[in-house]
Amino acid sequence: EKCPRHGTPQFDETCQPQPKAFFNTIDLICVVLFTVEYFVRLVLSAFMRSELVDADKNLLLRWMVSEDVILMPTRLARLRVWVLNWSNLIDLAAIVPWYLTEISAALNGGGNDQGFVLKILRLTRVVRAFRLGR
Repeated sequence: EKCPRHGTPQFDETCQPQPKAFFNTIDLICVVLFTVEYFVRLVLSAFMRSELVDADKNLLLRWMVSEDVILMPTRLARLRVWVLNWSNLIDLAAIVPWYLTEISAALNGGGNDQGFVLKILRLTRVVRAFRLGR
């Protein structure tokens, strides 16, 4: 439904513009894809040997030529490091508001006053994308 412009005789302050259903569908698809991606990365993070990638090259060389036993992090420790990584926290912060909006709408019977604030929070995903593009 279109709302008449401000200043026209038909103007109604209670009229709220509604997004086209197409945008809600795109929103849902993106959130589902981001959620699946996040949880796949979460599950696989326990098996990722990030200590080999992130370590100092000299330390890696010492590990390779050393006779000493090297203690690698447990899967739980790797998972904890991944979860607490700043970029993964940003990804989580970009996904959670959509679910909070949906829960809020379901509990309020469709009334969704907090939805705008939560959608703004979801823009953190876009901010992260621009940051990675640098």
